[in-house]
Amino acid sequence: MRRCPLCNSDTDVGRLWGTDVLRCCGCRLGYVDQPPSTGAQKEAYSAEYFVGSRGYADYQAEKAALQRNFARRIRDLRQYSSGGDLFEIGCAYGFFLELASRHWSASGIDVSAAAASFARERLNLNVSQAGVEDHPMAPQSYDVIVMWDAIEHLRDPFVAVEKIAAALRPGGILALTTGDLDAVLPRIRRTRWRLFHPLHLYYFSLSSMTQLLNKHGLQVVHSSHEGNDRSVRQMAQGFGNWVAQKVERLPFANLCVRINLFDIMFVIARKPQHETWRAT
Repeated sequence: MRRCPLCNSDTDVGRLWGTDVLRCCGCRLGYVDQPPSTGAQKEAYSAEYFVGSRGYADYQAEKAALQRNFARRIRDLRQYSSGGDLFEIGCAYGFFLELASRHWSASGIDVSAAAASFARERLNLNVSQAGVEDHPMAPQSYDVIVMWDAIEHLRDPFVAVEKIAAALRPGGILALTTGDLDAVLPRIRRTRWRLFHPLHLYYFSLSSMTQLLNKHGLQVVHSSHEGNDRSVRQMAQGFGNWVAQKVERLPFANLCVRINLFDIMFVIARKPQHETWRAT
């Protein structure tokens, strides 16, 4: 079995719910035993990921619901950063950057060529097609870096956080959302948990996330379990394509409902003004 990529343990690792996903009993990180190849991963995030059954029923149609969620996050971020340079990793169609650009000089990347093209051409945003592991990030170049539901998709989130920590200016913040493996719902639902997904390569708890951030000198200043607005259309997708197609024809398909299942963590971590730590 693959060693734990966070704490390097190979003696305290077991299989999560009898699947091919491993979990370290020490640091509490969940991770796939054999990650896909780089080519296979890039292929997974083709245009069909945003319109179809692999990811979203119709990502563009979800813009109103997504931006309601993003507006709340921006209000939280502005308590820690009033302006400067913001960078988003995994920005998809750019719906967060569109709002964030009112407060920061905003740019981003996404591994999907189709998504990056939409953000550039339709929303006129500064977005490139790239993965964070390969994208150059100049030291101390950003005041805010965000990853919304992205870190679990990365081939190497440990390299990513190391790069992010270096790219943040002193006092800068990293904000992210991801599923919380220690929450009640995954313990009950197990392999039927909606966030137990073949494209998710890592599963964090607040404990393992804090360990990862602290390892690179980032101190958690906020953590919570946030609710999200979702359209009736997107919720129907969880019941299969047939149900989603039926709901799509209904007049209330675009109705947004805010739901909090307390299984998605929202974390903000700050880089110290004076770096006195050493990465281990």
